[in-house]
Amino acid sequence: MIYPLPQSRREVSMHPTARSILTAAFAAFALTAAPALAQDASDACWDKAVTQRDLTDCAARDMDAAEIQMNTLYAIVLDKFRGDPETLGKIRAAQQAWLAFREAHVAAVYPKADTPDAQYEYGSSLSMCMASVAANLTGPRIAQLRDWADGIPEGDVCAGSRGSTAN
Repeated sequence: MIYPLPQSRREVSMHPTARSILTAAFAAFALTAAPALAQDASDACWDKAVTQRDLTDCAARDMDAAEIQMNTLYAIVLDKFRGDPETLGKIRAAQQAWLAFREAHVAAVYPKADTPDAQYEYGSSLSMCMASVAANLTGPRIAQLRDWADGIPEGDVCAGSRGSTAN
């Protein structure tokens, strides 16, 4: 049986601190469980891959999973520093620069990828290889964002805005 939705919904307001706590709790769960689940799915994909198309699909899935994890952490970091416009602006600038770096790096590794001769030059594995290079670059960025999201243990004199006492 399908239950009808109520005609009107009341929006439930939540105190900003409670919202931040719930967001952090959800993110902590998602970021601890999601990588393990994603790794299992990735391993299963690669284990079953037979054709180049299968391999390319697995690489694309790995890249998508890394991108989701990075974007989730980035959103947490933005939320954490929402009260500090100066730091927030610098984090945004750093992320934009990093994304440009990743794109430029992949383009430098495969400089002829956008040409008609790309398949001749690099073969049918080009898409898989480009996704793998991008995903491999994204892993360290995830670790960098995690430092901001989780904080660096007290005592690291170089922690800066990543320190556990930030916001």
